[in-house]
Amino acid sequence: EKQFAHARQVNRPLILTELGCPSHDYAIRTPHAWPGPDRVADPARQQKAYRAMVQALQRTGAVQGVWIWKFVTTQDSYERQNLSRGFLMRGKAAEAEIRKLWSGG
Repeated sequence: EKQFAHARQVNRPLILTELGCPSHDYAIRTPHAWPGPDRVADPARQQKAYRAMVQALQRTGAVQGVWIWKFVTTQDSYERQNLSRGFLMRGKAAEAEIRKLWSGG
């Protein structure tokens, strides 16, 4: 809440430069962590995490921009190897969730 109050006080938009979540069984518990080999793919958990994050941001009314990590068009070898458990959302339920939530659906 302090960040929102400060943004309003200085009359500047609040823009998040990184928001992301992997698609594995510990995604909500450790959204910052790269998936280890012991993590089980769970795209539904990634979708749930994005839904919660976007809904919380929408309630504040203060955030005017977000950079989604990792919404990319190419994949390096690490990402291809860890696609089912990693941060990429292309082709997963989280991609449709983000589109729906940001479009007001």
